[in-house]
Amino acid sequence: MKKFFKALAIIIAIILSCTPLTAFAESSNNEDIYVEYYNQINFTDIDYAISNSNKLLLSVKNSENTLKKSKAEKDISVLKEYFKNNKSAELDFIRELENDNTIMAISYTIAPLIWNTDHYDRVLKTNNSTYAAAPSTSGNTSSKGYFTMQTTISKTTTSNSAGEYKYTTQTKGYWSESSYKGGSDYPASGDDFIIQSVPNTMKISSDSLAALYHYYIGTTDNYYGRLGKEYYREDGGDNFVKYSVEDDPLGLNQLESVKLNTVTWGKPSTSTRKINSYYVHTWTSMSVKVSIGASTSSEVTLSITPEKESKSWKLYSYVTFNF
Repeated sequence: MKKFFKALAIIIAIILSCTPLTAFAESSNNEDIYVEYYNQINFTDIDYAISNSNKLLLSVKNSENTLKKSKAEKDISVLKEYFKNNKSAELDFIRELENDNTIMAISYTIAPLIWNTDHYDRVLKTNNSTYAAAPSTSGNTSSKGYFTMQTTISKTTTSNSAGEYKYTTQTKGYWSESSYKGGSDYPASGDDFIIQSVPNTMKISSDSLAALYHYYIGTTDNYYGRLGKEYYREDGGDNFVKYSVEDDPLGLNQLESVKLNTVTWGKPSTSTRKINSYYVHTWTSMSVKVSIGASTSSEVTLSITPEKESKSWKLYSYVTFNF
């Protein structure tokens, strides 16, 4: 457990200088009151490969531009530290490469969490010092943790007769540990929700979800949720998709991570575009309403409204690209 807190401290220290993130501007809640850390790394000047021992290798591309080389070296250092302290994220990155995805950019938002009576809650900026000094609670779970939402985007060489190319995007949510807090004093769980939107010049052609649990699901050799049982595709269209996924801290369905995959078609552009990702964590049964805000060639923004806002929290992240 001491290693976990040290790892969290290292992650936060590394990205303290990263761009602050303002989240959910369209929501009725003022989400920017919470502590969170955002970073994006582009692979324009970074090479990656997988070694024979299945290790991720990162290196600076040959460049005579000193500034580009220096930034690439710094980005590699940050990314190595991020993966060092989030092995699941590194393994997912390697799997994407093994699937012949050419990852162009990776972004992530880290949200510190603290145990609050019967659930993990986000940390208020005004209580950041309290988070750092919070004592451990009784039971088998620490009073502190973090949730990370990560997005990777790849552009393939596959195109159609309209001049559109195939893009693949993965939005992933990782819990630093199981969200379990056992005992009869704790309430029933609620579903979590993961949502992704793409610019209106692109079109989602297919999507899928993978939910990894702490214990066996259904049979003794399966840890992954099943469509129509542990998770559901609730809504979607050309420019956004929404899934609900079961997270039961009292039972066997203790969610460890969730991955939303989309395949999108669109014409390449040198203008900056943005893919938005949203996560809603709940600790009671409720619905979540999604409505489209701005819809432009740059991005499609969503308004996310949980039925019971006091029994939920939200996290927003994004990845920008110009290819």
